[in-house]
Amino acid sequence: MSSGISIFSWNCQGCANEKFPRSFREYIREHKPNIVSLLEPRVSGRKADEVIAKIGLQYSHRVEARGFSGRIWLSWNSSLNLEILINHPQFILTRVSYGVPTQTILIIFVYRSPNRTKRTFLWEALEESLQPTSPGWQLVILTPSCLNMKRKEDHLKGNVALFWEASLIITIYTI
Repeated sequence: MSSGISIFSWNCQGCANEKFPRSFREYIREHKPNIVSLLEPRVSGRKADEVIAKIGLQYSHRVEARGFSGRIWLSWNSSLNLEILINHPQFILTRVSYGVPTQTILIIFVYRSPNRTKRTFLWEALEESLQPTSPGWQLVILTPSCLNMKRKEDHLKGNVALFWEASLIITIYTI
């Protein structure tokens, strides 16, 4: 029987406060997510590296902002294998393998731009990226909650198994 994974995705809108890493590490100790996605951390460059290192998960990856908004940070622990498949300004497509026996799932971490034009390009890029690689594939998309389900379904043409809103801890079980 496969164990699940826990994902925490948060549109934090800023991580520069010196108290953030300590408070966030405490949250991680309490809830033990395997993957953390921070959207709009509003920190970049060397300062971002310092904050990510203090969070306390073994691995990390980030997409830097273009302009004044954006950025996606991912951090994860060694209980799973996370591979970055696509690194886009508004999303990161990953392949995650976990559990015994090993289960594999595709997870997309999405930054929803406040700019309507950029959101249109986001859905077009997602649609191009989401070509099933084998029968029975599974996909989880974590997005900010302000996108409505109908819009997501229209753009992804029914290829997506599950949707969840950001700012929640999500436990995924492959069935």
